[in-house]
Amino acid sequence: MDGRRGSTGPSNASSRGGSNSGYQSPSSGPGNLASLDWVIGTRVKVTTVLDDTIEGLIFSYDTIANCVTLLTGPNAVIPYPKNAPVNVRILKIPFLKDVVVLAPSKPPQNSSTSKGPFSAAEPQIRPINLQAMRNREQAALKLEYEKMLGHGVGVSEEGQAIYTALSKTMPCRWQGKHIIVLDTVIIQEPYTVEKCSSPQGNENALARVKKVLEGERKRLNPVQRSNASTPNPPGDRKGG
Repeated sequence: MDGRRGSTGPSNASSRGGSNSGYQSPSSGPGNLASLDWVIGTRVKVTTVLDDTIEGLIFSYDTIANCVTLLTGPNAVIPYPKNAPVNVRILKIPFLKDVVVLAPSKPPQNSSTSKGPFSAAEPQIRPINLQAMRNREQAALKLEYEKMLGHGVGVSEEGQAIYTALSKTMPCRWQGKHIIVLDTVIIQEPYTVEKCSSPQGNENALARVKKVLEGERKRLNPVQRSNASTPNPPGDRKGG
């Protein structure tokens, strides 16, 4: 972060109420990650252009995206509690008008024993498990796809409500405007008990679906009647 916005560098820390224990950031050339090693773990208080004040630990500082990530909350301390939940705030540098260093980061290890940039950072920056991320992505996509399949196309509001209610206790899917339950029972419009059938002749499944459908319709009808009888508020009256 540059001096115009309250640099977190050691030279500025002492003048703004912080110190860095005499540690000077490495004078590495552009693009060298070691030049930002000292920033990670620094506790700062930032003020935004909206005069909001945020205090936390610097988790990352991206010079390309021009943003800083802060860990906030009671668990954002050094040493960092393992597996403890924290709040994450990502802020654009131009959105900040002041930065005050409250406590310096942990000095990096001796260059002869260091394992590389950020090896001494707190909280520890670990490798990302790409396969785990792909698995989470696939699981999320599958869940959204299943939700999408649960929305009928061109069906009535009542039909969708019945489908949603039935799907909570039994596997359902849409086939056009028909509801297929347990892969054996078909419910046709207007989705009444009389419109249930089982082409495969599974009487047990048919009886079960009819019983559940009858109960759900009784539960839904009072709600629908209540919604239908609710008068329009003044100003929303239709007609003359």
